[in-house]
Amino acid sequence: MALPVLPPSERERACGLLERLYDPKNVVYAKGVRIPKTFPAGDLAWLREIGLAPNQRTTAGHDALVRRVVAARRSRSIADGGRIFMASLDADEPPHGAFLEAALLAHRLPAHAFERWGASSSCRQCGLEREVVRDATEEYLDWHRQGSGIPGSVEWAVLALEQWPRRPAPPSKLARGRLASILLALDGLAPGARAGAGVDAVRSLGFFGKSRRDPAARSVVETLAFAGVLEAPPHVGLATRFVSFLERDARPTVRTEYDAPLGFWRGSNGVNWAHAKTLFGLTAASAVQAAELARPAPTPAPKPKRAARVERPRTLPRRPAVAGDVWGVRLREDSWVLVYVWRIERAGARPWALVEYLDWFGESLPEPSFVTSFGVRARSDGRWQMRAHSLEKTTGTVLLAERVPPPKTREPLPDRTPGGSAKELVQLADWCFPELDRL
Repeated sequence: MALPVLPPSERERACGLLERLYDPKNVVYAKGVRIPKTFPAGDLAWLREIGLAPNQRTTAGHDALVRRVVAARRSRSIADGGRIFMASLDADEPPHGAFLEAALLAHRLPAHAFERWGASSSCRQCGLEREVVRDATEEYLDWHRQGSGIPGSVEWAVLALEQWPRRPAPPSKLARGRLASILLALDGLAPGARAGAGVDAVRSLGFFGKSRRDPAARSVVETLAFAGVLEAPPHVGLATRFVSFLERDARPTVRTEYDAPLGFWRGSNGVNWAHAKTLFGLTAASAVQAAELARPAPTPAPKPKRAARVERPRTLPRRPAVAGDVWGVRLREDSWVLVYVWRIERAGARPWALVEYLDWFGESLPEPSFVTSFGVRARSDGRWQMRAHSLEKTTGTVLLAERVPPPKTREPLPDRTPGGSAKELVQLADWCFPELDRL
């Protein structure tokens, strides 16, 4: 399905609203995204009006998705995929290597039935699960924020084929120059340089965002590796031959986060200029001349600060936790829980707060005077406590009340007390608050 086409100002507004809705904290496993009660009704109505209502979920089978990709070899060429990818390098959105990846998969991926990979739920040939849930609205957000997506993903290939331009425009000289500069930067790294250094080198060119959180530079390098422009034989890309998902999932060490061939690639491997010529028409010599036309992207004007989403609760100044404190923990924008600090323990130089959830759950924080009436909230198998550090440094925690008497309970103490960062209180709340799983 083709994604809605919006003017830049409306696209930016839509993506901002969808980032708020599709915050991971709002996603309920197997059910979709829940809409916070604090989300403005007018904004939700506008999203529905432009075709971006949340939870437009459909289920597609492995075989059907593979057939759609394989069938595209009759109408989508690898050369066009390379040109569209190159053309995206001077757009106002992230680079879309998914077009090149989709074209390569269309021409290389063999038609096949689902073949389970060991204990995994994924197919060893393509990486798809037997059934795939797609959310068109979430795909719109990812397409405009992430660009290329996961390298070699069949779901992203299908999405790219759906968004394929009717008449692909030729890349501009600027786009060609930028790709040439990227290839030269990667080809000029020190022999022992790893993939991360390659990503940093591309980021330092200034064509994309300079923040490490910006995925653009990494996605470009991953697309080049998937295609075979960055190879480390015998680990190769799809311009050389079909590489199964099982083979791409290989890594030299458990700490390597990049798929093969990129995880094995080093500066000494350089750029495969034969593939660069086939895919992009660039050679080592022509790249030097083309790169002279490249220039960094203009520095965007700073975006105005967003208005506060919800009214900030009236709380006490932040400080290290002490016994008798009650802290609020925001699980998502309309869901809060409370923890009581029983005592402070020291292990080494770090103070640890022994905390326990109070028996309260709400959309906004209660008045501090009410917290003395709450008991403790247990799990299904009894009370649960935790030794947490850095309450005062954790995003989403607030000091609500102090010098609060211990909550009364007749339940016995837990037989074990885990320790960790206070940020874990967000994830661990599911065990004590089953209401979080309801949309």
